[in-house]
Amino acid sequence: MNFINNDKIPKDKTRLLKEIKKTENSILHGSSRIAKEKNVESKQHKYFNKICQIVNIHGQPHGKSIPFDTLNDPHVIQELYSLQERLREAFPSDKLTALHSTAIKKQSFPGVNIVRQIFKEMGYKLKPVNISEGYLGSKKLLRREYIIKKI
Repeated sequence: MNFINNDKIPKDKTRLLKEIKKTENSILHGSSRIAKEKNVESKQHKYFNKICQIVNIHGQPHGKSIPFDTLNDPHVIQELYSLQERLREAFPSDKLTALHSTAIKKQSFPGVNIVRQIFKEMGYKLKPVNISEGYLGSKKLLRREYIIKKI
């Protein structure tokens, strides 16, 4: 919709019109970028809630704990890694090694890693805690849990 004759406009005004068009284009592209970011953010929350359900965290995760045995359970690991493809849409796989295609084979504790990395992206930290459960003869029995802290 250019109804202004550019031949009669001084050069500094022509430059100003070009800048206005650039600004309009950046605003249009910026609004689509914001919409994409909101879409990614909603996907992140959706998958974060799904991971919380898998590891039996209900409600606000801050202050709750996840037993190591839960994160090391083969059924839980299988459920978590069944989400791997969809998690790549919402989270950066170049930054999160748990989302790499070979993660389940190469990592010692893939269940712990995927939960820890996704929780970190969502603003939580898993703090490992060893809890003593007494002794069996001269051997100390320990149970490992991860306490969820807000970053």
